[in-house]
Formats: sequence, structure tokens, C-alpha cells
Amino acid sequence: MHDLGASRQDILTDLMKQSFPDIRSHLDFGQHDEYAKDADGNPVMKHVSWVQLKDRDMVDTTLIKKVSIWDMNIQA
Repeated sequence: MHDLGASRQDILTDLMKQSFPDIRSHLDFGQHDEYAKDADGNPVMKHVSWVQLKDRDMVDTTLIKKVSIWDMNIQA
């Protein structure tokens, strides 16, 4: 292993990071309700969820393989 530049402690540390990930380490998320209008102009309460990625300087990116953005409002 030392030929590869990794000690047993390095490998154990990496395995621990993979075993116990916490999504909150990479992003913040929440929800709130806001007033909106329906198609007929009637007031309705709209539930809004939000996700915000943390600054890359604050995140250990070694375990991130892919980030996708999906918008439910876009119709293909």
C-alpha cells in the first residue's frame, strides 16, 4: 500500500467517509408556504421547497460523483 502512497489510516479514513455520509454537509434545504394565484386568479397557498449548494470551499468534494438539477416546472 505504501507503494501507492496510501497508509492503512488513509484507507480507513476514506472508508469511514463513504460509510457515513451526510447530505447536509454538502447543501442546505428547506421549505415555506407563500401566497399565489391559480389559473382563475383566485388566491391559493403554494408550498415551495428550496435547495442551496454550499460553497465549494466549505465542502469535501471527494465523495461527490454527480450533481443534477431537475425542474418539475419544465415540460418536455
